[in-house]
Amino acid sequence: MRTSIYKPIPNPKLFKEQLLIWSQQFREVIFMDSNDYPDQHSSFDCVLAVDAFTSIKTDYHSAFEDLKQYQQTTKDWLFGYLSYDLKNDVEDLYSNNFDGLHFPDLFFFQPKKIIFIKRE
Repeated sequence: MRTSIYKPIPNPKLFKEQLLIWSQQFREVIFMDSNDYPDQHSSFDCVLAVDAFTSIKTDYHSAFEDLKQYQQTTKDWLFGYLSYDLKNDVEDLYSNNFDGLHFPDLFFFQPKKIIFIKRE
């Protein structure tokens, strides 16, 4: 069960900078910011998710099925990414480009902490 706390933030720009500095202590960090883009339908202006409670890392083989099972198990917020090479699981395609980073093809995590910023 997540706990919600609502507080006014007098200086959102400074608070975002402080959040990014604070988040550096965690291995898993997702920071999404609208950069003040005016959108009347958005639910938040900024979100920070940190510190994996659980996670999934996999290559492209059955990645979407693995993600579906992970989502059904956690039933919680998940943050992560899908790589370009997941196309190999969807289509009969293959590429052999240099990968100096060696990131997994799919990575998602269930964060321990989620912080939303929404201007009123």
